[in-house]
Amino acid sequence: MFEETVNIFYDLITQRLRTRKSILSEKNNNQNITFEELSSYIDSNGVEISYDTSMIKHVFGKKIYKYKNPYLIPDSCLTYLTNRLDFESEQQLLWEDIGKKENIHSIFHCLLQESFWDNEELKELLNHVLIDYIPYAKVSPLFDMILFPSKYEMKKFTGSNLYVPLFFYGKSEDEVIEIFPRYLDEGIEFLYMKCYKDFKKIFIDFINENCTSLKKIDKKLEGFVNNELKNLLLQYSPKEDSLGLRVRNIMISDWFSRVDLVMAIFDKRPIDGKLLFEMELYENSMNYVEVLEKLQKAQWIDI
Repeated sequence: MFEETVNIFYDLITQRLRTRKSILSEKNNNQNITFEELSSYIDSNGVEISYDTSMIKHVFGKKIYKYKNPYLIPDSCLTYLTNRLDFESEQQLLWEDIGKKENIHSIFHCLLQESFWDNEELKELLNHVLIDYIPYAKVSPLFDMILFPSKYEMKKFTGSNLYVPLFFYGKSEDEVIEIFPRYLDEGIEFLYMKCYKDFKKIFIDFINENCTSLKKIDKKLEGFVNNELKNLLLQYSPKEDSLGLRVRNIMISDWFSRVDLVMAIFDKRPIDGKLLFEMELYENSMNYVEVLEKLQKAQWIDI
C-alpha cells in the first residue's frame, strides 16, 4: 500500500544523493567520483571506513530487493552515506526539502488517491469530503450507480430484478467511468487549496517524529492516514451550507426521477401530469446546478 507515495520519497532521496555526489566530485577537482571511491573514505580520526559498493549502487539506482534493501536504504547504509556525503544528519539526507510546496502538493494528491482506491473506510470519508466540489458531486452518484445500484434504490425494469442502466438516465456508463478520475483529481485539488497549511503541518510533524529511517515506511504512512489525515478530513467535512452537498442531494432526488419518464416511454405508458411535473422539475434543477457551479468557480478563485 502507498507504493506511489513512497516512490515520491525515493525519487527525492536519490536526487538528493546524486546532487551531493556531484558536489563531492567538484571538491575533487571536478573528477567524477566512482561508486568504488564512494564506498570508502578516511574519517576525521584517520580511520578508513568502507561500505558495500553494490548496496550503494542499489540505493543510487533506486533498485529495491526484498531481502537486501526492502525500503531502499538500510539503516547502516543511511548512516554511512550521511557521513560520506557530508549531510548534517540522517534526517537531512532523508527529508531535507520534503516541505517544499511542490513536494507537499504531490504527496497530498498521491496519498489521497491511494487512500481512495485502496482503503474502503477512508474512501467513504474522502468521498463525503470531496462532495463539497460540485463537479465531483455531480459525477460521484453516477459512478456509484454503476458499481452499487442498490445503494440509491435504483429503478428496475418492470417485472424484472435487473436495474435500469445509466443509458436510461441519458448518461453513458463508459463516459462516467472515463471522466470520474478527472473529477476525483480536481476534487482533491479543491480540498488541497483549502487545507494545504494544515496538511503540511501534520505531515511535517509526522516525518520529524516517526521517520528517522525508511524502515517500514509504508506501515508508518498507513498509521498517519488512519489517524492524523483522517482527523484532518473530518475537520473539512462539508457543512449544511455546502454548495456541493446541495448538488448531490439534487442528483439523488430530482435527477434520478428522470428515469420515470424514460421508463414510461419504454413501457409505452401514457405520460401523466406527475411525470410532466418531474420532467419540468428536473430541467429547473439542472439549471440551478449550473448556477451553483458558476458560484463555486468564482469562490474557488478567491481561495
